[in-house]
Amino acid sequence: MSTGRVGEVDDYQPGKELDRRDVTLDDGLVQRYLRTVDEDGAWRADASDAGRELVPAAALAPELFSLEERSVPPSWGTNVLTASLHWQSHQQMHVGDVVSLVITVTDRRVRKGREYLTTEMTVRDTAGADLCVGDVTVVTPVEDAEGASE
Repeated sequence: MSTGRVGEVDDYQPGKELDRRDVTLDDGLVQRYLRTVDEDGAWRADASDAGRELVPAAALAPELFSLEERSVPPSWGTNVLTASLHWQSHQQMHVGDVVSLVITVTDRRVRKGREYLTTEMTVRDTAGADLCVGDVTVVTPVEDAEGASE
């Protein structure tokens, strides 16, 4: 697919795996999330069914952007905005859990002069059960042959 830059092509296509790694859910991850959303997190211990502090799925959002490879084609540079971010939780996650992350490209399209790229992160426990799925769509302007935005 075109990268939005004339003459450039890349392999950021649906199905491409961008990253796969294991992560230990620690309290630092949760504290960064709580500072971001300006909460005290008192609900974490009360809501847990395992007697351990909960880790909200959204606390993993930075993992979508800290890939071993780039989360967007290199030719996009830094001219990228987050258009949407969604989470679907299936099971509780707790501080101390080790989870497996798999991040893949699920969609790529050009619409109204902008190019959209959607990636999905599946989070699984050590037994392989899905804990949550997050997806993020980023957008960048598309340039035409004269270098101006469409």
